[in-house]
Order: sequence, then structure tokens, then C-alpha cells
Amino acid sequence: MMENQATTRAEYAAQGKSNNYLAAQAAGRLTAGQAAKVLSKRLGRPVKAKDLEPFATEYHHAGCFGGNKARRVFFFAAADLERITAADLDRAALPVWGWVLGFKPVYDGPYGRKRYVPTIAEVGQFDQAKAKRLGEKFHLLTEAEAAEAKGAEGKVLPPSCEDWRQAEV
Repeated sequence: MMENQATTRAEYAAQGKSNNYLAAQAAGRLTAGQAAKVLSKRLGRPVKAKDLEPFATEYHHAGCFGGNKARRVFFFAAADLERITAADLDRAALPVWGWVLGFKPVYDGPYGRKRYVPTIAEVGQFDQAKAKRLGEKFHLLTEAEAAEAKGAEGKVLPPSCEDWRQAEV
């Protein structure tokens, strides 16, 4: 199969993985599970694949599983693993304070048109892996700011605004 050639549904169902997933495997990258085994041996302590998620820079879908959902599989190059230390793993296990951008539907206008307005969906402590998965929807806060921002939870933000202090009722 050529790299740029589209995969038919039948081929995809048979291989169970995306073309990018197969290309990463062919390039010699390790999955998070394989990387965890390597790190466990090197660091002399148990490391789980989930512990490595905050360090991942590449992921691909591994096909459809229960509920017809594609699972993310994180990949690591051998050089990436050399830079990860036990202190990094401990730091990544600590939760971070932040707020999450959400959207709520608003019906307005003479015809009741539905539009979505940005809101502060949640304020609190999050696992770093979850914060990374949320991407641009996650905004870091200090612990002091988080106490203040808790009162803004559920409030509407002006369009294209990323400052929780400007939230309105």
C-alpha cells in the first residue's frame, strides 16, 4: 500500500489502525505501553502508559473500539525517552489549577436561532494529561487565581476573550 493512497473502509477494518499509526510503527516509534516498559526498566520503578501521556507529542488513532470510538495511541521516539526522568514523571503526576472553556446554546432573534456563546465551564484542579487533552480549551491559573475564578464558573465570556476576569452574568 502506498502512503498517499486512500484506504478503503474494508482495508481499514481489516488492519484496525490508521495509516498514520502504521507509518509511525514502521518508523520505529514506540507506543506508550512499549515506552512505559522501557522507562520502567531504566528508572527502576513501575511506569504506566497513562503516566507518559503529558510527554507525548504524537498520537494516532488505533481504530474503532467499543461504542464506535477511535482510541488515541501515543508514540515516542527513543530520543524522547532518554530525556524523561523520574522527577519529570513525579511533576507530571501533580494536578494543575485552571479553567476550561465551554460553550452553551443561546436562542435569540425573532426566529429563535441557536448560537453558542463561550462560558467558563469548570474551574479547579486537573490532571496534566487531561489538561493536555483539552488543548486550547484549558487555561492555567495560579492557586490564588483559582479561588477567585471559582465565582466566575458558568458565566459568559465576550467573544474571542481568554481572560476569566471579563466574564459576565
